[in-house]
Amino acid sequence: MHQTETPTAKALRSRSFRKESQRRPLHIGFLLLSLRFLCFFAALRWTLKFGAIALALSLPTGQRGNVVESYPLPAPIRLIFNMFSGIIAALGHITELTPRNDGTPTVRLSIEAGQLGLDDVTLGDSIACNGVCLTVVDTRDNSFFVDVSPETLSCTIGLDAPGPVNLEKALRLADRLGGHLVSGHVDGVGEVLRFDPVGDNRLLEIRAPEVLARYIARKGSITVNGVSLTTNRVSGACFTINLIPHTLEATTLGRLKPGSRVNLEIDLIARYVERMLNPDAIDASEAG
Repeated sequence: MHQTETPTAKALRSRSFRKESQRRPLHIGFLLLSLRFLCFFAALRWTLKFGAIALALSLPTGQRGNVVESYPLPAPIRLIFNMFSGIIAALGHITELTPRNDGTPTVRLSIEAGQLGLDDVTLGDSIACNGVCLTVVDTRDNSFFVDVSPETLSCTIGLDAPGPVNLEKALRLADRLGGHLVSGHVDGVGEVLRFDPVGDNRLLEIRAPEVLARYIARKGSITVNGVSLTTNRVSGACFTINLIPHTLEATTLGRLKPGSRVNLEIDLIARYVERMLNPDAIDASEAG
């Protein structure tokens, strides 16, 4: 015979459930926080996408075009949420470095865009150059111009002299995320230890700064000179990556050799999980 649960029994069961929740292992709690973080960004993405749809519907029929697929984030939001995927769109070339004549040590780079179309690039747009998010200050023919501060030059590689650079425009609302979420904020500079041929591929081994080691995991994502890659093995601060022929041809990574230095950006999610685990920790790069 079915018995109806009394209010007292319900209260005891609820109290027992709360106690079980309080005994939940710490790592499970942080995993749930990480999932909430991901859900927040997913909700934000769709909110912005529906905003683009609303914008398209507000325009006259003849002007709507393919707004949902091509309309970039509004300028104020782009400043906060510029993101990249680590899928290189073109190989560019730094052709000239010119000191600014405004009393600051900032330099202006002239970058030939190669196959990167500039028709939709406007003043203030962001383009990742070797993994560094830079702001377009001018365009001319098939070149664009960016200003680079001494701070950026001191903590990155590949922007201080003429030469090839990996290029990627900031993501649009409906772009495919073929790599992983990349912010364009370089976390450190690594050193190439090995660049060995394995058939048509290359085995790349990099030593990262020690402070970044805890963020690098086997089969995890990492950005090298702006390229989204997957680690194969991790040992301390060293990790290996397998580079396929397409990556070697379509990016600057095919020009690497032992001793080369590369820009590294750790996985964005790893950075926030670390912050949640150690909310009072001081950034190791600032502690010294």
